[in-house]
Amino acid sequence: MLTLVATLLLVAIFFIAGLQKVRGFEGTVSMIAEHLGVDSLAKLVTILVIMLEMLAPLVILYAAITKKHYTYAYIASLVLAVFTLIVTFMFYYPLTSENQLMFMLHLSLAGGLLLLAQHFRKYIKK
Repeated sequence: MLTLVATLLLVAIFFIAGLQKVRGFEGTVSMIAEHLGVDSLAKLVTILVIMLEMLAPLVILYAAITKKHYTYAYIASLVLAVFTLIVTFMFYYPLTSENQLMFMLHLSLAGGLLLLAQHFRKYIKK
Protein backbone atom coordinates (compact mmCIF):
# COMPACT_ATOMS: atom_id res chain seq x y z
CA MET A 1 0.00 0.00 0.00
CA LEU A 2 2.86 2.38 0.82
CA THR A 3 4.39 1.81 -2.61
CA LEU A 4 1.08 2.65 -4.28
CA VAL A 5 0.72 5.89 -2.30
CA ALA A 6 4.34 6.86 -3.03
CA THR A 7 3.82 6.12 -6.73
CA LEU A 8 0.67 8.22 -6.84
CA LEU A 9 2.40 11.13 -5.11
CA LEU A 10 5.37 10.92 -7.48
CA VAL A 11 3.50 10.77 -10.80
CA ALA A 12 0.54 13.03 -10.00
CA ILE A 13 2.60 16.15 -10.70
CA PHE A 14 3.16 15.04 -14.30
CA PHE A 15 -0.52 14.38 -14.99
CA ILE A 16 -1.50 17.73 -13.48
CA ALA A 17 1.22 19.50 -15.49
CA GLY A 18 -0.17 17.88 -18.65
CA LEU A 19 -3.66 19.12 -17.83
CA GLN A 20 -2.33 22.63 -17.26
CA LYS A 21 -0.57 22.54 -20.62
CA VAL A 22 -3.84 21.52 -22.31
CA ARG A 23 -5.67 24.42 -20.63
CA GLY A 24 -2.97 26.92 -21.56
CA PHE A 25 -2.00 25.33 -24.85
CA GLU A 26 -1.07 28.49 -26.78
CA GLY A 27 0.98 29.86 -23.89
CA THR A 28 2.79 26.54 -23.57
CA VAL A 29 3.53 26.51 -27.30
CA SER A 30 4.99 30.02 -27.03
CA MET A 31 7.15 29.11 -24.04
CA ILE A 32 8.48 25.97 -25.73
CA ALA A 33 9.13 27.91 -28.97
CA GLU A 34 11.14 30.43 -26.97
CA HIS A 35 13.30 27.71 -25.40
CA LEU A 36 13.69 25.67 -28.58
CA GLY A 37 14.30 28.68 -30.77
CA VAL A 38 12.19 27.04 -33.49
CA ASP A 39 8.55 28.08 -33.81
CA SER A 40 7.62 25.40 -36.35
CA LEU A 41 8.37 22.51 -33.98
CA ALA A 42 6.85 24.04 -30.85
CA LYS A 43 3.28 22.85 -31.41
CA LEU A 44 4.38 19.27 -32.15
CA VAL A 45 6.71 19.21 -29.13
CA THR A 46 3.93 20.60 -26.93
CA ILE A 47 1.53 17.86 -28.06
CA LEU A 48 4.17 15.17 -27.45
CA VAL A 49 4.97 16.56 -24.00
CA ILE A 50 1.28 16.62 -23.07
CA MET A 51 0.86 13.03 -24.23
CA LEU A 52 3.90 11.93 -22.23
CA GLU A 53 2.89 13.81 -19.09
CA MET A 54 -0.64 12.45 -19.14
CA LEU A 55 -0.17 8.88 -20.41
CA ALA A 56 3.01 7.79 -18.62
CA PRO A 57 1.56 8.37 -15.12
CA LEU A 58 -1.55 6.39 -16.08
CA VAL A 59 0.58 3.46 -17.28
CA ILE A 60 2.63 3.59 -14.09
CA LEU A 61 -0.43 3.75 -11.84
CA TYR A 62 -2.17 0.97 -13.76
CA ALA A 63 0.81 -1.32 -13.19
CA ALA A 64 1.06 -0.34 -9.53
CA ILE A 65 -2.64 -1.03 -8.93
CA THR A 66 -3.15 -4.18 -11.03
CA LYS A 67 0.33 -5.64 -10.58
CA LYS A 68 0.45 -6.27 -14.34
CA HIS A 69 2.46 -4.84 -17.22
CA TYR A 70 5.51 -3.99 -15.17
CA THR A 71 7.60 -3.71 -18.33
CA TYR A 72 5.49 -0.80 -19.56
CA ALA A 73 5.66 0.89 -16.17
CA TYR A 74 9.43 0.42 -16.11
CA ILE A 75 9.76 2.04 -19.53
CA ALA A 76 7.33 4.85 -18.64
CA SER A 77 9.28 5.59 -15.45
CA LEU A 78 12.58 5.72 -17.32
CA VAL A 79 11.16 7.93 -20.07
CA LEU A 80 9.70 10.35 -17.51
CA ALA A 81 13.05 10.44 -15.68
CA VAL A 82 14.96 11.24 -18.88
CA PHE A 83 12.33 13.81 -19.87
CA THR A 84 12.61 15.44 -16.44
CA LEU A 85 16.40 15.64 -16.72
CA ILE A 86 16.15 17.21 -20.18
CA VAL A 87 13.62 19.78 -18.93
CA THR A 88 15.76 20.47 -15.87
CA PHE A 89 18.81 21.43 -17.91
CA MET A 90 16.79 23.14 -20.63
CA PHE A 91 14.84 25.45 -18.32
CA TYR A 92 16.86 25.74 -15.09
CA TYR A 93 20.50 25.69 -16.16
CA PRO A 94 22.76 27.55 -15.64
CA LEU A 95 22.05 27.78 -11.96
CA THR A 96 21.12 31.11 -10.45
CA SER A 97 19.91 31.98 -6.99
CA GLU A 98 16.36 32.21 -8.42
CA ASN A 99 16.23 28.79 -10.10
CA GLN A 100 18.45 26.67 -7.87
CA LEU A 101 15.53 25.25 -5.89
CA MET A 102 13.58 24.30 -9.04
CA PHE A 103 16.73 22.70 -10.47
CA MET A 104 17.16 20.56 -7.35
CA LEU A 105 13.44 19.75 -7.21
CA HIS A 106 13.53 18.42 -10.76
CA LEU A 107 16.66 16.40 -10.05
CA SER A 108 14.87 14.89 -7.05
CA LEU A 109 11.87 14.01 -9.22
CA ALA A 110 14.17 12.30 -11.72
CA GLY A 111 15.80 10.37 -8.87
CA GLY A 112 12.43 9.24 -7.56
CA LEU A 113 11.41 8.10 -11.03
CA LEU A 114 14.63 6.12 -11.37
CA LEU A 115 13.91 4.42 -8.03
CA LEU A 116 10.39 3.66 -9.26
CA ALA A 117 11.80 2.19 -12.48
CA GLN A 118 14.11 -0.03 -10.43
CA HIS A 119 11.11 -1.14 -8.36
CA PHE A 120 9.18 -2.19 -11.47
CA ARG A 121 12.25 -3.86 -12.98
CA LYS A 122 12.36 -6.31 -10.07
CA TYR A 123 9.01 -7.74 -11.17
CA ILE A 124 9.71 -8.12 -14.88
CA LYS A 125 9.90 -11.79 -15.78
CA LYS A 126 12.89 -12.71 -17.85
